[in-house]
Order: sequence, then structure tokens, then C-alpha cells
Amino acid sequence: MTIKYTIVRKEIYYLNLRLSDNFFYRKSLQTDSPSKARMIVFKVMNKVKSGKLKLKEDIDKFIEGLITNKLNHVIDLTEAVIDPLSKSYKHYFNAWFKSTDSIRFIIHCSGEDRPIQSYNEFIYTRLDSLSESSLSYRYFHRFSEDEIVPNEDAPFYDDFIHPTIHNEYLNHLENQIKSFVEKIKTNDSRLIRLELDELKSKFSTLLPDLVTKHNKVSHEVEVESTAPYFKDIADEFETYLHQQGASEQNVKESMSNYKEFLPAFDNLRLDDIDSSMLREVWQRVLYTPKMNQALIYGFSLTKEEKQCDDSLSKNEVKLEIQARKFQKRWDVITDEDFELKDSPLDHLFSETSLKARRTILNKIFNLALEKEYISSKPPALESLNTKIKGQIRKRIRTRFPDEEAAKLIKYAVNHREADSRNWVILLMAYHGFRTSEVTTLESANIVIDEDTSIPYINILQGKTISAARKVPIHQSITKLGFTAWVKSKNGRLFDFPAIKMSVYYDKLREELNIPKFDKDRNLLSLYSLRHNVISQLGNASEEWKYRLVGHSVSGSTKIYTTIDLENANGLIQSISYPIKLTN
Repeated sequence: MTIKYTIVRKEIYYLNLRLSDNFFYRKSLQTDSPSKARMIVFKVMNKVKSGKLKLKEDIDKFIEGLITNKLNHVIDLTEAVIDPLSKSYKHYFNAWFKSTDSIRFIIHCSGEDRPIQSYNEFIYTRLDSLSESSLSYRYFHRFSEDEIVPNEDAPFYDDFIHPTIHNEYLNHLENQIKSFVEKIKTNDSRLIRLELDELKSKFSTLLPDLVTKHNKVSHEVEVESTAPYFKDIADEFETYLHQQGASEQNVKESMSNYKEFLPAFDNLRLDDIDSSMLREVWQRVLYTPKMNQALIYGFSLTKEEKQCDDSLSKNEVKLEIQARKFQKRWDVITDEDFELKDSPLDHLFSETSLKARRTILNKIFNLALEKEYISSKPPALESLNTKIKGQIRKRIRTRFPDEEAAKLIKYAVNHREADSRNWVILLMAYHGFRTSEVTTLESANIVIDEDTSIPYINILQGKTISAARKVPIHQSITKLGFTAWVKSKNGRLFDFPAIKMSVYYDKLREELNIPKFDKDRNLLSLYSLRHNVISQLGNASEEWKYRLVGHSVSGSTKIYTTIDLENANGLIQSISYPIKLTN
């Protein structure tokens, strides 16, 4: 049956409009019913005629979104050539070093004369690949059973598959980016800066936030964001998936993957999630055990944890339990004590599963762009790895060398009033806390013991029973004004998740020139502060050390008695660093 403004493909009706400026618009109506198709077309055409459906404005925003993402990536790579103190430079320098490290090792061991790709060649190869790639081809094609096929259900597919004005305009903008990449293939940094400034000027309306994008760690007052929290876009995202023509099964799977990310981006707005945050979360995702490994890794729910409110429906209970499982797994893998078991590859997500999760993140940020919650997608989205290469090794953790610990602590002391993240560092350095134990503290957890008058931090719960403990507050922390600072708070002391501290430390490490590894190639991270504390408790018994830092020890009690608190206080006060603290 013929219905005006439609065509039929494989028995499914498609809306088929040709508007002004040689502009095509075609979209699946997801039905083979003539009556349903006629009703949908009637509603759509009423909106078109009334001006409520502004297809041309929609496609303009679509083009701007595609170009903005590509521009951000190109600018990110260009700054990795000319600004040696930028986040981009250091990120890509690390990537270059890793990619050439094996050849460098062979040369060192064998004495062979082998060519090594230079850092600039590494960057320009990426720039060439980026500038040569076609946005319209990449967006309007998809993988299907290991081959690339047209994605006919993508919005605006027909407009870009034909030689329309919009297709030509997108190609014109991409050619300007390609021309820029050709011009900067020089060793003249001054010329590259001039060309970069010219590029930013051309696209200034699309790049409002690039000026301060890769500055050093700073403490300026931030403008309050109006973007929604990641956890609050579930309904919008589900609607968006339906609008994209996704099947019911695909929507169900996509929403499940979205919910897996909720613990990772807890308490974060969409515009809080930058490339550094994405890389940090993705690194955890790569080594996340599948749900069928819950018993092995300790994130299966107990009977008590499965209890739900009787007022919930059966489906609501199912969703609630799923959310609790995702949260408990995230809590386990982000605990600094987490280790993969032997032969762990079978325990982890497959490459296909990782690609599906990466696709979900892309779709979420596409939605955020469309709704103008963000001005551009994080460039790191384009480079999230989905392959786990080589043998997975257990992380060998170690303490900070005294000099590096002093750098970090001195910085935290000097900037504690400007940025509360520095209080987290100080509390970890003098007490051996896990990051998550500090970021979840509330003012009520800071207590003065009635019998001994010893101030202590009451850790109420954690990964194990031993995690719940009372830890006396180090006198250095008290002298720095911690107690007064706590009194100025009401409820939670810190309004950010633990994972934000990893991103913050990564920036500090680069600014303070703290190496990523010690001389024995052991990783140095915020968790290293925990080892600094343990190593300074040398005269204490193993049981006392582990009780203070919350490790499981056979025969240990859940909390300290009054006498225990006094002994613990003496041990905590022995912690020191080669730095003079002033309040």
C-alpha cells in the first residue's frame, strides 16, 4: 500500500522527505503496518508544517557535532607537538615511548642498529590518519559480522549518502582540517602555533573551551555546571536509542551497559567527564571480571544484600539487584587491594564486549552533544583500547621514595585550603587509608574518644570486616587545621568519587615531576602512600600493621578497645616525612 511521504524497504515503512536546499530526510518508522505508518507520518507532517520539526537546524547541529569532535582531536595532537608541559604532550609522549620500547630494548641488548620512529613522526602519523578519515563514512557505516556495511538506520543517512549541500559542506569543513595538518608538517614551532591559532579562529564558535583545556593543575573558581548528572540521563538515553532506530533487544542491552558505568561516574555531571577521567575508568573496565566470576572475586551479593523493599514490583526488584551487583563489582575492582587471579583472560570481557561498551559511551556523548550538555566529546573516546595484549601481570606496589613523598605532601599542604583533594592526600599519607575510605568520610566520622581524649577517624565499613576500624588522627594533620576544616562541613567531607583522585594525582605527578615507576620499575600511585605508612610501622607486629590499615588478619578484632586506641595512637604519631609542616 502506497502512503505519501514514505517508501518501503524489506517490508518496513520509512519516512522519506525531500525539503529545500536539496535536503533529504529518511528515517525508519519501525513498523510494517500501513495504519501505524500513516498515523506516524500524519503527526510528523503536522510538526513540519507548523515549524516544530526543524530538520535543517537539526542537521546543522549534527554537522557541528561531528566537526567539533574531529577538531578537538586534531588540536589535542597538535598541542602534543608544541607544548611540552601540556597534558596532551605528556600523554602522547608516554604512548610513543611504550610503542617503541620493545625496539629500544632490542637495540640495548643486541647492539643492532635499528630505526626508531621519532616522537614527532608518531604524532604526525596519527594526525594524517585522523585528517584522511571521512566523518560521513565512519558515522554512516557499521560493523556487521566482521564486515563494514552501510548503517541505513542512522539519522540523516540518505542526506549524506547523496551529493547534497550538507554532504558537500561537511566535506568542505573536513578539507580545511586536512589542509591545516599539511601546513604544520614542519619543525618550526612558531609557524605551527600561528596555524593553530588560525584554525581556532576559523572554528571559534565551536571551540569555546579550548583556551584552558590543558592548563596545569589550577584552583580557579569554576562556573557551576548546568549539565545533568550521568546517573540522571537514563530516560533520555533510552528515548534517544529508540529514536536512533535501535531494536528492543539492542535498547535493553545498551541500557544494561549504561547502568554498568553508573558506579564509575557516580556523582559526576556529563561535562565533568574529560579525557583523563575516561582513560582512568576505561583502564578499570579492561580488567573488570565478568559477572559469572562474582564468587571468585568476592562481588556476589549476600542474602541480606538481595533484600528489597516489599513495595517494589518484580521487575523493579530485578533492576535494583542488578544495580547492586554492578556497584559491588565496581567497589571490588577499584579497591587498591584488588588483584586478578591466575590465568585471568577467561575472567574478563571479550574484545566484542569491550567494543559494545565503548559504543555505548560514544552514544551517550552523542546525546549530550545533541542536547548541548557538552560543547565537545572527550577526544580520548576515539582511542579507547579494546584489546588486552600480552600477559596480564599482577601489579607490584611499592612505597614512594622519601624525596617523591615529600614533593607530594608539601604540595598538598600548600594547597589544602584551595582544593579539598589535597586533604585526601594528606589523610592517606599519615594514616594509610584507601582512597575510597577517605572520599566517603562524613563529619560524623571524626570523633574524640571520651576516655582518652584521642581524636580519631571512625571507618565504619569497607571491603572486609577488618576495614572497619578506629584510626587516631596524626598530630601533623591536626596542626594543619583539619579539625577546624571538618567543623565547617555538614555531612560528606568530599563531594567527589574516589576515582577523581586518580585523575588528580596523574596531573600532580606530571606537574611535580614524580616518576611513574621507581628504580625497580614498580608502579608509584596514590596507593603507594599506604605502603609508606606500613613501611614506617617497622617495629610493630604484622597484626598491628594490618589492623591499622584495615587488612584482614586472622584473629584480629573488628574495632579497637580503649587500650588499643592508645597503642594505635603511638604508632600513628611515629609516621613522618622529610618535610617541615607549617600551619
